[in-house]
Amino acid sequence: MTLLAVRRAIRSIALLIAVALAAGCGSRDTAAGLKPGRQYYIYVDYIEVQATQPGGDPWDVDSSGPDVSYTITWQGNEVFQSSKRSDSLVAEWKAKEMGMGFGSESFIKGESSALAARITARPGILTFHVWDSDLVDGDDIGTLEVPIEELKEGRNEFSDVEAISKIVIMAQPIPPIENR
Repeated sequence: MTLLAVRRAIRSIALLIAVALAAGCGSRDTAAGLKPGRQYYIYVDYIEVQATQPGGDPWDVDSSGPDVSYTITWQGNEVFQSSKRSDSLVAEWKAKEMGMGFGSESFIKGESSALAARITARPGILTFHVWDSDLVDGDDIGTLEVPIEELKEGRNEFSDVEAISKIVIMAQPIPPIENR
């Protein structure tokens, strides 16, 4: 084969690969579901709350934003309660501040540092209850029930759940013990 023929063949292969990737063939599945039996850390990365309560009332008597908190319930048990984000319509709990990150070397070390729910992927429901965590009179912001089979590893985004405009739930696989 001549050098010119090799170059043409390489261009043809590159073109075929580009077309296949554009069509979604051979690309890595970034939306893989949770693997049954595997353990995961589950936490809320981001919540955006509507500007007022569903009836139009302000969240707090001083017209400040809600003090956003959430819980996660799994198998009928509350397995996690978040810290509070005060006076905010946009609340974030970032992986880095929680000692977490995504990637093969990133995971929470030790139960005492776990700032997320730890679950085993199996059929069932995860319930995320979000509320305005006031001292005297807290208000419900919204409750989201998600079948575990519908979650994927990484980012899971939901919108328009009661007074929640947007909620981003993260599912991070926990490496098997032999890999830690």
